[in-house]
Amino acid sequence: MTAVSAVMREEIPTYLAFAADVAAATGDADVAAAAEGAAMGDSLVLSDVIADYQRASRAFSTAMDLVMDTVNRDFIERGEDLLRTRMDNERAILSGVSAVGRSAS
Repeated sequence: MTAVSAVMREEIPTYLAFAADVAAATGDADVAAAAEGAAMGDSLVLSDVIADYQRASRAFSTAMDLVMDTVNRDFIERGEDLLRTRMDNERAILSGVSAVGRSAS
């Protein structure tokens, strides 16, 4: 498993838990459907992990849209914490990547 897929597999459950918690607290059918349709599979194949991550990200986004629209401050804060973690992970991954044939100047 690559470092990228390992990070993605760590993040997926946090996005799904957030969406499930929002669905349970609000009773919103769209968020519940997004969360239920985004279960993480067992495959470690990168393309499968990416597909799982995309579904979990959509569930998270659906939930975050709802809490932003309803101004649920507790969920907004929790969602923002998840986004900060995601950005930190992306920065860490990208800091070890260089574009072949590209000049930094």
